[in-house]
Amino acid sequence: MKRIVFFALSLLPVLAAAQPKVRIDRSPTLGVSYMLENKTRPGMVTVLVKLRDLRNTYAPSENRYLSTQSGDIYRFEVANNMTRFLSLRPIDKSKPVGYGAGVYAVYEGCISSEVDTAFVYRMPCTTMHPVKVRRLTGSEKMPRTGNVCYAFRCEAGDTVYAARRGIVIRLTKPRERDIDLSTLKSTSERTRLTVEHSDGSMVCYSGFAEWLEPFVSEGDEVLPGQPLGLVGGLTEESDGRYYVLQFLCYRWMFTDENASIERFPKVAGESIVPRFATTEGAIIIPDKGEYRAVMNDELLTREMTKREVKKLKGNKK
Repeated sequence: MKRIVFFALSLLPVLAAAQPKVRIDRSPTLGVSYMLENKTRPGMVTVLVKLRDLRNTYAPSENRYLSTQSGDIYRFEVANNMTRFLSLRPIDKSKPVGYGAGVYAVYEGCISSEVDTAFVYRMPCTTMHPVKVRRLTGSEKMPRTGNVCYAFRCEAGDTVYAARRGIVIRLTKPRERDIDLSTLKSTSERTRLTVEHSDGSMVCYSGFAEWLEPFVSEGDEVLPGQPLGLVGGLTEESDGRYYVLQFLCYRWMFTDENASIERFPKVAGESIVPRFATTEGAIIIPDKGEYRAVMNDELLTREMTKREVKKLKGNKK
């Protein structure tokens, strides 16, 4: 059980201290504006701003996250660098906007987003034949659902496919490129690729071949069924050594219920148990089994706009 917990936890990327910063601009006539700058990585960020003692302006009530007696914390999701996400306009333009605090915190990802738990994912493996899948679980560090990831047993050189539309936000490679692959014991030492989805959920794919670069880069948009790279992660299991692709679906959550205007909330990961499209239908894979993936137009176009679907159909003619 300890080995399983280690594998599962090792897949989850560390929520590092975010590099983006917030610039606060003040104008006697235009008021106060908050702009995200120094954002160099793809993906969404969540910004919390503390405001109190507002004068001659309206509070952004639709963004209020937490109200306290001493002030309020407001929540914003920002995608792009140099985005103005909050403007405090003066009610009386002859007077300046007054506010008692401009403190903020920036988090990577859409924190505590409402994800679509009924979404059906494409299995990240071949549709040509069934594959063995194991469900790995642990640990107390993810109190709501436990840490759940899936291990797909593949052949060396099998293609890894995107399970859902999203943006590649992280591509992590081993520190030592000349390592002996036969000595690797966990997927934390292998190339990992993280894709962020429109609802704030993310998937970490781990177990790519080290002898070939992944087919995508950070910032690329991927669609269901799009090749991401080749399998090459040799993993030691109880019944032998196999090439395994590990798949972890998760989101970031605010966990500190005691957060206040004086202290920003803490964040932790929460795994999501996905439904996979198989020849048996859309299912939640139990502890282990053998399943065959399917790919169809419904999976491909589910998150497309009408214009994108029309363009896709036109390209097929």
